Amino acid sequence: MENFSATNITEEVLAWNKELAVSLILSDVFLCLYVVFGVFGNVLIIYIYKVCLSIKTDDRIFILALAAVDIVVCVTGPAFSLTRNILPVAFYGDITCKILWFITKAMNAVSVELVLVIGVDRYLKICRPFGVQMNSRAKLVILALSIIICFIGHAPIFLFYGQITVINIPRNISGSRCGRIHDEENSVSEIGYLYLLIIFVLAVATLCLIVLLYIRIGRRIYKRIKRNRNRSITSSKTEPDPASEAISTTENETCSSKEVKIVHASNIQSNINAQSSGKPRRRRSSSVSVKNWREKHRYSLMFLVIAGTCVVTYIPTLIVNLAINLDSTEFWNYTSPSLRQLYVYLFQVYLVNHVVNPFIYGYFDSAFRTEMRKILCRHK
Repeated sequence: MENFSATNITEEVLAWNKELAVSLILSDVFLCLYVVFGVFGNVLIIYIYKVCLSIKTDDRIFILALAAVDIVVCVTGPAFSLTRNILPVAFYGDITCKILWFITKAMNAVSVELVLVIGVDRYLKICRPFGVQMNSRAKLVILALSIIICFIGHAPIFLFYGQITVINIPRNISGSRCGRIHDEENSVSEIGYLYLLIIFVLAVATLCLIVLLYIRIGRRIYKRIKRNRNRSITSSKTEPDPASEAISTTENETCSSKEVKIVHASNIQSNINAQSSGKPRRRRSSSVSVKNWREKHRYSLMFLVIAGTCVVTYIPTLIVNLAINLDSTEFWNYTSPSLRQLYVYLFQVYLVNHVVNPFIYGYFDSAFRTEMRKILCRHK
């Protein structure tokens, strides 16, 4: 494979590179937005859950870890994609290219594996409340192992990615791009495609497992909410469900101490009022009951939406990465600018997964939403 250096670049190549870079400006705008909102939002998550909220629960480990990984991805991913968009056929630096690909791919894998681990933890808490659970130490060990496994698993990238040659057929000039080696005369490219296929299968399997876990979790939460609502409508006094009590205890650990005191005081006052009136205390209306159960399960629902977003945003990237070679001569010669822009955007759309988490936390966690408003209003 012919290898060019920066000294080989010509005015014609620079002109070709400029044309392609201009056609990808819309994608660059999205990438810049990902950096701004992703980094700011996830830093806000770490600050609020670490400093502002006194949440004594193991779930905070996953929240902080996921936010930290998202910050890294929101910096490395867009930065690398911007570099490739600005220098689509004028990128020179084989070692730099390999390192950028490795960091980007490995951190993406860490993020997806973290969502899977969170799914397993929620499954154990919601669907197997009396079984073995993950303690804080186990979670930290699993997080460390996930990072190590992902980095080792993506080490072959140093063999299959690097500086490659892209030819402009009509102008008969050659540029250089940072991408996957695909020279037909090079046996490494065939092994590289096989490696890419294996990574694709593992990624799809991981996403499918995440979906299955959260389907089970969602069904269990829905059944509990529905059962609780029906009981509140048909009966004023019911026997406690052991499984529900276990789940309720697990979820209530995520509430702040202030919230627990308020609920406890409310229950005491209700009992006093019922005793003074001589009438048995009735349960609240079904709407309030459902709201309380949603509040108890807010972290499970929060992680469920995060997992769904992860699956929805990563699937297009995986499909485009496998089906279309964005580093081929054919792609940069015969693909229309609008279609090329679409493929490039789909290849980068996974970054949305790392930007939206602050919005998800703000929707489901009222305490987080309150603190976020305080911080934003304070700096106006």
